[in-house]
Amino acid sequence: MVESLPHELNAVVLYKQVLPVAYRSSFEMLRRRIDEIKPDAVLMLGVAGKAETVRLEFRAENRYNSELKDNDDFLPDSEVIVEDGPAVLSSG
Repeated sequence: MVESLPHELNAVVLYKQVLPVAYRSSFEMLRRRIDEIKPDAVLMLGVAGKAETVRLEFRAENRYNSELKDNDDFLPDSEVIVEDGPAVLSSG
């Protein structure tokens, strides 16, 4: 799906990156890509396997938490993602 997006949209250059389902390594990959490109904005899309419709997330917790192992065989147990970060980020 990402590959089908245009390289440019309304004179805005789009940089696309597919991240692995891996809590730690995907975060570091994303951080390096943002440092490299220095974008004005970042839009992240994902898939929720149990969702029956498209959902917009408006709240993020600063914790890795899952019932399933990721592709790196890591099973998080409510670990903090960013040590000095806020507990919750909200868009509204």
